[in-house]
Amino acid sequence: MNRTERRHFEKEMSKILKKSAGVCGVCGTELNHNSQTFGGILEPYGTVLTGECCVNKLEVIMGAGVYINKNINGIMSVMKTGQGISHASPSDALSAIRQIRSGIGEIDSAADDLMREAGIERPPTDITVTDAPWKLDDAEWFNRHPGRSYRMRSLHPDEIPTLQDAVTDVVIPPNHCWEILVRQVNKGQRIRTAFCRNMAVFIPDADDVIHAIFDIVVKGEGQGVISAKDVAALVDSYNR
Repeated sequence: MNRTERRHFEKEMSKILKKSAGVCGVCGTELNHNSQTFGGILEPYGTVLTGECCVNKLEVIMGAGVYINKNINGIMSVMKTGQGISHASPSDALSAIRQIRSGIGEIDSAADDLMREAGIERPPTDITVTDAPWKLDDAEWFNRHPGRSYRMRSLHPDEIPTLQDAVTDVVIPPNHCWEILVRQVNKGQRIRTAFCRNMAVFIPDADDVIHAIFDIVVKGEGQGVISAKDVAALVDSYNR
């Protein structure tokens, strides 16, 4: 493949990556999270992105990568890899991919274990592994309140992108605002969820009250409205 053909491939692959629907470009099979992908040439399709399902059909393999469909913030910086491997040897590139997949697998496993330990059945929707102002704020708050496991706080401005779906897809009523419920499961390991708060309702800063609201929200209960009666019933059950 000459330089002109390579540039054409890179241009077409860039378009594919931007509009990829998370499926193999040959057979249409849905790509699994943390699975290996391959870019290459296959006539009559031309430039295609495939999964392991169809890699053997490619006439020419031009590159390889990893498909990720979970929001793992800062994964590349944590892995200390991925920089400058686009022109590496095939063995170096495949070694880097194996390292990335292994690291992602470890992070996924740790997050799943944390959710199970917290008694939450749904999978995590965002895993943040890099430092951020809101993470440091939570860590400092729990250090100052060693007897607490739950916190309700304002949404940090730089936290909005990590809660994109929850914040932008819902039209909130007047006199409501987004706040964050935080549960510290273990020191340094916390779970967050967004909470649309009615500012006209007083909520005491008590661990069992925030605990009850957190449980209702993460379980999707309350049919969109959390009643004081439901919160009180849960608080009562915790204290029995």
